[in-house]
Amino acid sequence: MNQFEPELAGLSQQQSWVLQVLAKHRSALLRTLEEALERARAAYVGQCLECLRARGLADCLDGVWRLTWTGTGVANWREQKVWSDLLPPGRNLPEPRAGENGLDVGPACDDYRVTLFAPGRCWCGRTRDQHSTL
Repeated sequence: MNQFEPELAGLSQQQSWVLQVLAKHRSALLRTLEEALERARAAYVGQCLECLRARGLADCLDGVWRLTWTGTGVANWREQKVWSDLLPPGRNLPEPRAGENGLDVGPACDDYRVTLFAPGRCWCGRTRDQHSTL
C-alpha cells in the first residue's frame, strides 16, 4: 500500500471532491473554490477545506488555499484510481514510492511508473525521456 491510500481512505466523498477541485486549481481563493463547486451543489467547501487543513492536506495563506505536498499526492492517487479502468486486465495500478507525489520531482528513479492522471510522467515527477538519462 502506498503512502497516500490511508489518507484518501480517511476522506469523505465530499472532502475528496474538494481536494480534487483544489488540485485542479493548484491555488485559489475560497470564493473561487465555492463558485467552482457551487455548480455541483457543494455548499460544504469551507468546512471540507478546514478538515483538509487539519489533516495536513491543504493550507491557507492570506485567504489563498493550496494543497500541501501530501495533499497533492493524495489528490493524484485519487485521480490515478479513477483512471485505473483504462488499464488492461491483469495490469497492476502504478503506485508512488516514498518521496513521490506525482508532481514534484522526487528521488532518483529507474522504474518508469506511468501516472494515468498525467500521461507521459512517472510518479517520481519525471517524464519517460528523463528516465533514460538517469
